[in-house]
Parts: sequence; C-alpha cells; structure tokens
Amino acid sequence: MNYNSNTFILSLVLLCFIYCIYRINKLENRENFTTATTEQQITAAVKRIYLADVEAIRLLSNFAIQLSQGGTTIPGNVSFSGNTTIGGNILLNNKPGTQIIDFGAGDASREGNAGKIAYGLFDALDIVGKGTSNTNRKVHLWDATSSIKLDIS
Repeated sequence: MNYNSNTFILSLVLLCFIYCIYRINKLENRENFTTATTEQQITAAVKRIYLADVEAIRLLSNFAIQLSQGGTTIPGNVSFSGNTTIGGNILLNNKPGTQIIDFGAGDASREGNAGKIAYGLFDALDIVGKGTSNTNRKVHLWDATSSIKLDIS
C-alpha cells in the first residue's frame, strides 16, 4: 500500500467517526415525551385526545370501590328493566301484567309459586305461603305483640 491509499483509508475512518459523534449528539437532544407533569395537564390531554369525561370515570371508579367495600347508597330513583335478584333468594320480577316478589327463589325444594307476593299472578293481589307442594303451603300473620298467630292453610 502506498501513502495515498493509507491517507484515504484514514480519512474515511475519521469521517465515519465524526459522523457517528454527530448522530449520537443529535439523539441526545431529542425530546423525551415527559412534558405533562401535572394532573391538570394529564386530564386535559385525555379529554382532548380521547374525548373522555375523566370525572365520570372517577365517579364510576369510586362507586365500584364503595360497592366492593360493603355497599353504597344511591341518591335517586333506580329503574331496572329486567328481573332483579337480591341476595340470591329474593327475585323481583316485572312480567307484563304481573309484578312478583319471589321470596325463596332458587330453593329447589319449594313448590313453584310458594313464597310469592304478586299483583295479578292469579287475578288478584296474591300472597302464596311457604311449602313444598300446593297442599302444605302456610302463611302466618302475627300481630304487634306476637300474642295472636293466624294460620292460614
């Protein structure tokens, strides 16, 4: 190899080294996407980008926490369009023409209508006693002092 080719190779290596230093320096000056540091800025960005109501999400989160920690009070009217089960054994049923409160729902040993208070089940306000068949259903009515018990069988 002669002097000119060594100079050319050395110049080429030096040029590559300078270019690498330039690229590294340029990468260090890039923005790091950490400009939103306050809660208000984050809330504004979510509202602007996702069109989300952050306050509604926060309220739903608080509601879910309250439900999981023993319950909550709903301040207002609540409407359910379907059947509602309370505690696994009380069913509120709103069939067209018949409204039923079914105590003992899910009890396989009971007669099908036992434990129901219904409006229009049998064409009246119906109170069906507890029992395993339609021949042994019972309703007990107690007065305030529990001294009089009325058995209807």
